[in-house]
Amino acid sequence: MKYVMDGKSGMMVQKRDESIYFGGSQGGGLIVDDRKNNVKYIIERDETVTWLFSRRTNLHLYDIRDSRIIADRVLRKFGRDHKYSDYKYFMKNMKADDEKVNKDEKLHLECTCADISKKKWDEYMKDAKKIDYEALVGKIKKELPDLYKELRLDLFNPYNKETYETDTHYILTHSATEYFIKKGE
Repeated sequence: MKYVMDGKSGMMVQKRDESIYFGGSQGGGLIVDDRKNNVKYIIERDETVTWLFSRRTNLHLYDIRDSRIIADRVLRKFGRDHKYSDYKYFMKNMKADDEKVNKDEKLHLECTCADISKKKWDEYMKDAKKIDYEALVGKIKKELPDLYKELRLDLFNPYNKETYETDTHYILTHSATEYFIKKGE
């Protein structure tokens, strides 16, 4: 058993298991036991989500690594046609294509260049104008703090000159990947 120092109390406490476990339900669903976020839910064959011991309604809890792990499990269990085989349903600050965007929301990550076809990429990049990298990073830090932390935008980005804006999106290039950030309504 491992112990760590609790920052609030200054006492040694048992280290929490921060893993995600999977299992099968009797009805054929995929049980997700997420110890990081302390939630449990079942993803059903009919594309519904049953929350266990929680009132949550939102699956956007994860960084890109964990999102892809869960989506891969769904893909293996239910196939490519299942709604939740797309990792966007699980990733923080990202909306899947069929999800409604809250009108009060200012920015959200819509997709990356790795998620779309060349034709769709050309549509997103049409009429793109270069903008100031630091100004966009400031907006991301304020409105999408999880994305800011995950991409480590506080560190030097060699792609900082590849920052664009269209009428509907900001386009941030980081690690040779374009992030298409949808502007708010």
